[in-house]
Amino acid sequence: MRIIYLTDHDIDVLDKQTKRDILAHNKAVQANCSQLTEKGSR
Repeated sequence: MRIIYLTDHDIDVLDKQTKRDILAHNKAVQANCSQLTEKGSR
């Protein structure tokens, strides 16, 4: 899984629920995949 990046334009045009969904996805990626990223970079 990858973090979803948004531009300023994306933030302006996306509805509130979509932004919440993306934020929840990004938090889940950080919580679940950060250990894998740290191990891979060593």
